[in-house]
Amino acid sequence: MVPFREASPSTAPIIVESSSSDEPMAPVPEPRITAPQMQLEEIRFKEDTPDNSLFSFAVALSDDEEVASCQVTLSSIPDDVRAKLTSIRSLLQEDIGRLVEDASPIRQLFGDVSGRVPEEAEEALAPAAYIESMRIPVFRALRHMADRAKLAKTREEEDTYKRQAQEVHQRIHFLEDSRPGIVGTIDRLKRRRAELAKEMEQVTKAVNAEEKRLQELPSVIADLKQERQHLAHEALKLHCNMPEVPGSANDD
Repeated sequence: MVPFREASPSTAPIIVESSSSDEPMAPVPEPRITAPQMQLEEIRFKEDTPDNSLFSFAVALSDDEEVASCQVTLSSIPDDVRAKLTSIRSLLQEDIGRLVEDASPIRQLFGDVSGRVPEEAEEALAPAAYIESMRIPVFRALRHMADRAKLAKTREEEDTYKRQAQEVHQRIHFLEDSRPGIVGTIDRLKRRRAELAKEMEQVTKAVNAEEKRLQELPSVIADLKQERQHLAHEALKLHCNMPEVPGSANDD
């Protein structure tokens, strides 16, 4: 993203120069350079140093004291010229990528105010009127901005992957540390399973015994009924063969 510093009504020249910092700039959807206000403007491009593989360009307003002597007093300019200067300023606030392709609207306004503004102001306006000559440096700057935005996005993605990898790494350590606890739980459950198996064996034997008793119950009952019948028959037989004795035991 291109940083700007707001100018006063009679501004200094516009300087577009490379940044020596390799710090990634914030990503922007569409890199654009917007030319600032157009009072006494000068556009200058400068490449980064050769040993820097990441290029950046910044738009800044010069604070050179020499500019103070070139300031234009707006009150001395006719209203129609001032209106055209305002129009030029508005055009310069558009996408500079379009301006370097076609600056004819600015050039037409420049022709209208040419000779009607102080020489210093006209000299400062001239580069903007023929800004197409800066097409290559401007597009190089735009390309560098896009590269920096892409680099910033790539670094963000890299940080995201690193963070996720660290989270997975911590998860792995957590699982590795939980191994002894899991082994202990398995051993405890195996002992409990053995105890339950032994208890189940005893219960199974008890169930089988009861089922056997239930299965034998009808025959046992039948045998007992026969025994009962036999005993009753013997008792009746004895009763029938029992002789009668006169008198009673008391009489004897």
